[in-house]
Amino acid sequence: MKKCGLLHSIWLALLFLALIAGPVFVPLPTTVAQGPPPERPQPPPGGPGAPPGRPQPPEIGQGSTTDSGGVASYFCSDVHGTVIHWGYRNEPKLPVELSGDGWQTQRVTDDNGYYAFTCMGVGISLLNLTPPPGCKPLTEDVAIRLGYREEFEVNLGLYGGEVAPSLDVTPTMTVSDISVPPGGTLTYTIQVANTPGLPSAGRKVENVMITDLLPEYLTPVEVTSTVGTLELWDNLLTADIGELEPGQAVTITVKAVVGEDILPTSVITNRASLIYGGNVTVQTVPITVEVKTTHKP
Repeated sequence: MKKCGLLHSIWLALLFLALIAGPVFVPLPTTVAQGPPPERPQPPPGGPGAPPGRPQPPEIGQGSTTDSGGVASYFCSDVHGTVIHWGYRNEPKLPVELSGDGWQTQRVTDDNGYYAFTCMGVGISLLNLTPPPGCKPLTEDVAIRLGYREEFEVNLGLYGGEVAPSLDVTPTMTVSDISVPPGGTLTYTIQVANTPGLPSAGRKVENVMITDLLPEYLTPVEVTSTVGTLELWDNLLTADIGELEPGQAVTITVKAVVGEDILPTSVITNRASLIYGGNVTVQTVPITVEVKTTHKP
């Protein structure tokens, strides 16, 4: 009996100690798996560069040299360049604006006239500068598709005085007619030549790109180019030419249909931009076409 009483007392003491101490947890080492960081940051949803309009561009019509399908190659693009006051210097402390469908953002050039927009999203955008008093822009509304390239070099120009400077390689644009009825068709021809005899003679022109943002009431149906590749993204044509040797030229044609609901007496204005490495972006003279209900023979 005494032995059982002793065992009983020991059991009660152990139970009492367990109740006082409570449960004991031993922490175990854990490892959290981490993937490599992304190479480039993702732009915030709905921020600058959100795709405007329809997400997929129309097909390039029959007769085109290439059809890229219009799918973005990069989820964000860097846009940078220098603002050049022609015949004077690179322009410091000058606002440069990048804008798109419902958004805009601005940078100011540094002491060397350099600006940069980093990791913008996908979509059509326009580059503009604000010239200082007494100056005029050489380049306005330069259209590019963010996402087409990872990096764009777009040098912008301005000048003083009344006469714009003559640049080595200048694009030209012509149109099939000076008037068109609603629902009619227009054909634009863009030409660029690396002409011998200019200061650029004997040098290749590199990283050549031509862009043409057609007015919203024009629908492109066919584009062709004698050199390079083409992409249509909504109403923006991008012709990636690459290089032009001395004496070499490129011809691009754009066939577009005028909207049926456009008002007669409207004026259609179109202009293309030539972007090429190490040089000021050059634009064609704006071409205007009148919309008339009675088309001339």
